[in-house]
Amino acid sequence: MQQVEYDRWLSHMEKVGGRPNIRNDVEDYDLQGFWKSGGRFGSAEEHGFDRFKKPNHPTFSDESQYSGITDPVLGKVKGGKWGGSEESGWTFSPSQEMLSKTHSIADLSEYFRAMEPNAQLLPLKEPVKLTPPVSGGSRVNAPSIKMR
Repeated sequence: MQQVEYDRWLSHMEKVGGRPNIRNDVEDYDLQGFWKSGGRFGSAEEHGFDRFKKPNHPTFSDESQYSGITDPVLGKVKGGKWGGSEESGWTFSPSQEMLSKTHSIADLSEYFRAMEPNAQLLPLKEPVKLTPPVSGGSRVNAPSIKMR
């Protein structure tokens, strides 16, 4: 029954919420958790709360419920940190774990140019120790986090 309601919500968000490709977001965002929390999109420009971002999302932050938990594939990944405000401008500092396990600084720079042009990507103060890519060759693979 719950799956039917969730599917209805997805279809509604595709039509009314201005998100025709919303199902693509499930790889790096816990849409079902967002739905269970009462989340809604009003337009294509809106995005969900950081609480539901998975470790492979480019702006995975310490506000995510998945930050710091152990994933069977990635291990423990701490999210990055958002700072600033609407008035002063937003900043994002990726975590060491993000840069070594899920995204390169080049990947994040490109993402910020395309998707977060009004936010500043801050550099790390310490060098990044890279880990080998997880299966598939790319470090940006969907983790195997189980959704509730």
